[in-house]
Amino acid sequence: MKRIVVRIDDLCPTMDYAQFRVAVEQMDRYDIKPLLGVIPDCQDPDLRISSGRSDFWEFVRELQNRGYTIAMHGYRHLFDSHVRGMAVQRCDSEFAGRTYDEQLEMIRRGREILESHGIYTNIFFAPGHSYDENTLRVLAACGFKYMSDGLSAKPYRLHGIICVPVCSARMSRIFFNAGRTEVFHPHEWTRGDKRYCFDRFTDLIERHHDDILTWDEFVNVRMGSRCVQRTIERLHLFFNRYVKPQVSRMVSQKRVNGSSR
Repeated sequence: MKRIVVRIDDLCPTMDYAQFRVAVEQMDRYDIKPLLGVIPDCQDPDLRISSGRSDFWEFVRELQNRGYTIAMHGYRHLFDSHVRGMAVQRCDSEFAGRTYDEQLEMIRRGREILESHGIYTNIFFAPGHSYDENTLRVLAACGFKYMSDGLSAKPYRLHGIICVPVCSARMSRIFFNAGRTEVFHPHEWTRGDKRYCFDRFTDLIERHHDDILTWDEFVNVRMGSRCVQRTIERLHLFFNRYVKPQVSRMVSQKRVNGSSR
């Protein structure tokens, strides 16, 4: 049996409710309970899709009462720190590169906003999968337990936080047939270049619904060695940063040469 958890990002008052409803309807057919990332104080202009709902927080509480697991997804979802995080390629982040005190203020304020609306969680993940070791230290200081992110093969503990990896199916097969987190952004599904993400979501639900677990079920596994898992994470980053681009260029060049014959 595979071990899969479905993660849906970017819930905020001005989200695309129509596309989110499409996801919920498909998941409800098989009683799938996903992990939902809620942005406490969304300021990202790309997520101003609808006019907003005055009952947004009631809407989130209803989802939580139905058995959906809520996570705090960053603070304002702004990529205004141009530093590469510890488990990602991009150099745009909300958290990575900021001081401990700056991140403490952001995460503490974000948690206060959620709790002021009756939303309590010990799970966090950062926008763009970008965070650093200060982020983990701050999360532990603020009472969080889990980070849903990273490229390890198994969950491991670092600075008091259990890092639960977000790995592709390919990496899961390579590393010990580990479970995997499948991440989706329903608001992107209306874009032509992201239509494949909707197809991937539909295929996952239809073909693997018996393998999809709740968050609590998914994290109920033996953790890996921090040293081993960090090494795997670094190898994954090295592959993505240096090997994969070379392979992609070689494949592209081969196609060009083939088409010119």
